[in-house]
Amino acid sequence: MLEPPVLQKEFDQLYRQNHVPPDATATPIALDTDDLSAHQGYGCKVLLLIPPENYSITALLASKIRKEVQEAELIVHSEPVKTRVVQLYNEGGAISLVKRIEEMTAFIKSNDTFLEENRVGTIVIGAIENYVRISKMDGSAADFGVAILYNTKTHRILQGISRGVPVQKEFLEKARQEGFWDGGINEGKFTVGEILKIHFDDPARRKYGQDYDIAKDWRRVVCGASQCDLLKGVLDELGPIL
Repeated sequence: MLEPPVLQKEFDQLYRQNHVPPDATATPIALDTDDLSAHQGYGCKVLLLIPPENYSITALLASKIRKEVQEAELIVHSEPVKTRVVQLYNEGGAISLVKRIEEMTAFIKSNDTFLEENRVGTIVIGAIENYVRISKMDGSAADFGVAILYNTKTHRILQGISRGVPVQKEFLEKARQEGFWDGGINEGKFTVGEILKIHFDDPARRKYGQDYDIAKDWRRVVCGASQCDLLKGVLDELGPIL
């Protein structure tokens, strides 16, 4: 028997689904590991350089590094990047991550004064991105989170991918019908969360509270675990970066 929908509005229905395993089709992200030794070694501090994410994502990355270094020796700096908020598909997730890391690498090369004043000896770049992988076999889709940590001193790279959250076909199609920024198929103009908010904002707020934003937290509705819960599991499984 089909379970009742977790959210419903008129003829639209959103169903609870089980997680799927991490994306097995993803390939390791290749970085241009430039020699940045001239831009570090000013002291013993560790700089965690990250793009501006929401507070919870930033806290996850910082918590991972704090397990390896004393609080007094850690500096967390959020550097704005030019990449826009879009719905990434397939290889678009890896492409966006590489762009983010390249922009933060450029920050390192042009901010020696900042590094020297803060006595930075080691720089770790951290970034997280979500993307939807669409199966070439049957058209099914799932949302995955990918996390990457890059030690610019040792060139050590850690990468992990979360379990996936299935995306209902009708809402995937509606998101893709809104078009793409890149003129192709990797950067959708509307996220899956934004589409779900259009259809289920009112019932979601009635069920989870008036402050609830399904556009940001739709994974919890579908699979019972938030984006942060899934990404924390990924980071916990990664080894040391320092």
